[in-house]
Amino acid sequence: MDLISKNNLIQGIKNYIRTGKAQYLHSSTTQAVLRACEAKNFNLFDRIGYKKISIKDLVKPGTISVIDVFDLTDQEQRIVALYFMLVFYRVKMKSESRYKNILALVIDEAHRIFPRTSNISAEKDYIDRIVSKVGEITHRGRKRYYGVIFATQSPKDLKKEIITTCNTKIFFRIAGETILLSEILERHDIKEIANLPVGFGIITCQGIHKSIKVRFPHLNIK
Repeated sequence: MDLISKNNLIQGIKNYIRTGKAQYLHSSTTQAVLRACEAKNFNLFDRIGYKKISIKDLVKPGTISVIDVFDLTDQEQRIVALYFMLVFYRVKMKSESRYKNILALVIDEAHRIFPRTSNISAEKDYIDRIVSKVGEITHRGRKRYYGVIFATQSPKDLKKEIITTCNTKIFFRIAGETILLSEILERHDIKEIANLPVGFGIITCQGIHKSIKVRFPHLNIK
């Protein structure tokens, strides 16, 4: 799969706007897009001296790849997460890959990337638009064996729309988040989750009214 370079992408956007092809956009919107093209966050891509990430290697069957973004800001992590979500989505939406290997993207610390609340109005609108796109990716992607897993130890800080997007939810022991859990679980499940031993979890699935208690293997349970 061929990916466009950062510079070519930015230049393409600018040319599209400046040649009058974006007439349906309000002038303030086009100016905002042009300013965004100069944002420092774009420096994440095509950096000189760094090894180029091969999408082909990342989607190779039978492999697990870990992309460490610990040192990036929440905004930069959000860009990286969305980038890979879209790239993998594009790969799986190719007709010839429809019935091939399963591809799963795990996003850890998801509450940092998709926070439930934001004190900055512009960032809130931005996150809302991203969440809307995430819904499309997860809905259409699962039909092509592409799944996105959102992992967090702080579900109360995760955007509610992200939680509801997930057809399958796995809960380990958690306490102090009764209000959040009451939005998606039955009362008896909330009580059980608060007292789960190590290695056990509760699974809820869309279309199955009763939750399932499971034990996960290979854990050092004392």
